[in-house]
Amino acid sequence: MKKIVSIGAGTWQAAVVKWLIHLPDTKITALVTTTDNGWSSALIRESLSIPSPGDVRNVINAVNPHNDVLSQLLNYRFSEGELSGTHLWNLIVGALSRICGSYEEGIVQLNRLLWLPAYILPVSNHPAQICAELSDGTIVQGERQIIKREKQDIAIKKYFLSEQHSAVEDGLSAIHEADTIIICPWVLWTGIISTLLFTWMKEAIQQSSAKIIYIANVMTYPSQTNWFTLSDHIVQLETYLGRKVDIILHNTTLPPRHILVQYARTWSYPLVIDVDMLTWYILVQEDLLIDYTGDTESNELVRASWAQQHVWAHWIRHDGKKVSKLLAKYI
Repeated sequence: MKKIVSIGAGTWQAAVVKWLIHLPDTKITALVTTTDNGWSSALIRESLSIPSPGDVRNVINAVNPHNDVLSQLLNYRFSEGELSGTHLWNLIVGALSRICGSYEEGIVQLNRLLWLPAYILPVSNHPAQICAELSDGTIVQGERQIIKREKQDIAIKKYFLSEQHSAVEDGLSAIHEADTIIICPWVLWTGIISTLLFTWMKEAIQQSSAKIIYIANVMTYPSQTNWFTLSDHIVQLETYLGRKVDIILHNTTLPPRHILVQYARTWSYPLVIDVDMLTWYILVQEDLLIDYTGDTESNELVRASWAQQHVWAHWIRHDGKKVSKLLAKYI
């Protein structure tokens, strides 16, 4: 049996893990970031001193095989009054963290309760914040604060965590036993590297003999990776990994032009693949995007409305089925 660990966050990791569970003779552990501090996640972090539960919910929801009342309950989001946008999941996880003694154990119990086909774990049991030191010495604390900082024209010198905490033991064991570690597409700094900033995570990956597969982003991300090429992503990723990436998967298909135009308004552009700088890697390039026909756009408009997000923010996505089919060749 092949043992696979995925590292990532939110809908992007969820899309990949959702299809990985269908690969034969595999054991999947998903280690999910915990530094998101926006919207209702911020309230639960501040009130109960637990990590953000939203990204873990996305991955659990993706692999949950049930479609019963309990599943509907866990995914219920209020739409009325002051509770509008509040996810019931956050309150349930907050209660479980108290009942079970810790946030981590609450998530473990949900894995058991739902009989999930993958093991979903947070990377931290405590609400550490990602911080950025700008080149002028300014310190910005918090994921949303970094993304929306006023000094967008001042370069970020380095990233660090507000505090370090002990390892998530089951996650540590999963990395040590892994044959393959998959780094899912997501925002490079506040999504992926924020996870690698946990000392236990970085040390465990350095000690692991697993091959590392990186699924590259399709677009650059405003305020963090403006003008980055793929090799720039790899350089930064390897700096925080402390070891080499083995295989890079990258999409070759451009999204529809009308979507690219909207992304450009927020200074987000297709990632440049500088192949000449990546000769030391196995670089696999194929069409990995979702199908943009049908109801994709209307679904995203609904998703964006409750979060008061830019309606285009999540339109460009990898197709989890295409990605997992390609991953199977290298796993």
